[in-house]
Amino acid sequence: MIQIFRRRVREDPGVSEELHEMVEYTPPEGVLELERYMLKGGRAMAVILLDEKTKVRSYHLVEPALSYEEKLLLEDLYDTLQDVLSLEDTNGDEKGAVERRDILERDLKNLLKSYGINLSPSSYERILYYLERNFLGYERIDALMDDPWIEDISCDGVNLPIYLYHRKHQNIRTNVSFPDEEVLDAFIIKLSQK
Repeated sequence: MIQIFRRRVREDPGVSEELHEMVEYTPPEGVLELERYMLKGGRAMAVILLDEKTKVRSYHLVEPALSYEEKLLLEDLYDTLQDVLSLEDTNGDEKGAVERRDILERDLKNLLKSYGINLSPSSYERILYYLERNFLGYERIDALMDDPWIEDISCDGVNLPIYLYHRKHQNIRTNVSFPDEEVLDAFIIKLSQK
């Protein structure tokens, strides 16, 4: 497949080439890429797409891809950190957010050391991204919350795409959804506590 029109990623100063490589995406055939830009300091990406046949736009959130082994490790780390991580003692302000991030990273490093696991820098960054997203952020909508172009996010239920209002592209469907009621209910409880 030859790509005639290639949109450039808006460069984010301070984002290393290694981080840009964490999130890669090529639209499927018959889908035109209108725009792409980095989110979460270069660790996630928004891609605005247009289906050439239906002329419907969509918002495709691209997050770091994990290998099978990384997924297993992430699940184990998440379960263990959930039991030992105490972030309640920090303030809810910006200083508290930095403290919580530092605590999470410190506990992650200690846990990896106790497991005898030495991750590559890129693997470590991918796993840290998901731990920060799930512990400190808004889980599967965390990158959407970071997008300055988004004004409103709505979810109509389980296994339905999340819709958002984008300042440039108006009402638009995303590729993000909640897979089951348990995940959605847990998210709603967490959201109500923030």
